[in-house]
Amino acid sequence: MRFWETFSYRLGFKQKPSRTGLDDEMPERLRNALWNFLSEAILKVEDGDTKLAYHTWTRFLGQANVDYSTTRPLVFIRNEIYKFEAHEMLSFIEWLHSNLLSIFRPQPGFYAELHPGDIQNAVNDVFEEHLYPYRMIDGLFVPVSSSEELESLQSTIDNVKESPAAQNFRKAVAYMRGPDADYPNSIKESVSALESLVREMTGKKTLGEGLKQLGKDGAIPSLLKESADKIYAYSCDEAGIRHGGIGSSDAAFPEARLALVVCSAWINSLKPKRLKQE
Repeated sequence: MRFWETFSYRLGFKQKPSRTGLDDEMPERLRNALWNFLSEAILKVEDGDTKLAYHTWTRFLGQANVDYSTTRPLVFIRNEIYKFEAHEMLSFIEWLHSNLLSIFRPQPGFYAELHPGDIQNAVNDVFEEHLYPYRMIDGLFVPVSSSEELESLQSTIDNVKESPAAQNFRKAVAYMRGPDADYPNSIKESVSALESLVREMTGKKTLGEGLKQLGKDGAIPSLLKESADKIYAYSCDEAGIRHGGIGSSDAAFPEARLALVVCSAWINSLKPKRLKQE
């Protein structure tokens, strides 16, 4: 049971958290939950607080080193984190996820009980609990607000691994990020990821030709195939994404999110059929 499903929230004595965005102040309860996880995690590592304080201050914030003898490193880190804007907090977590192993490099005979996957899983659990509309996928935050969508997108990355489809899909996810999000290119890469897998399965040159072949082979029901046909037709329209004739004002977040989730679902459904071909 989540905290907002308990008696006080059900009966209206307390207000259920709303889905805030990066332009809003990060709710204090959510910030506290992130700090509670982070502080507990770094204390598992030998000299973890000192190492993280040093790297946070010098590498992430780009400041000159300071003397930690007058301030406990854990208190120092907390003070800085509680100053972060919402977008800075997410940037910090991405940076920590990416640089974790270099910061907490295990010494001989010492095992660091902290891994990038631990951060991703824990942060996603916290965001799910607090209804925060972002999730970390492959080390990057994207605007995904349900566990079902997160599971589908993560499964896609796991399924296609290092194939050309994986490269396209990772780009599609990356283009969904932050104030410089490029939704037309995200749609393009989502469709290209699906096309890469279908071409690999059928040997056809385009997604449209490959879908026809899969339909003839009975690999996909004809009625379901229409959904993939239509998203491909949308991306290939004369003014469409793949011809560079559509601007970011025309392809917005809802369309990019739809393309990402739909193409993810198609890739996940086709992957078992591909494995049977091998």
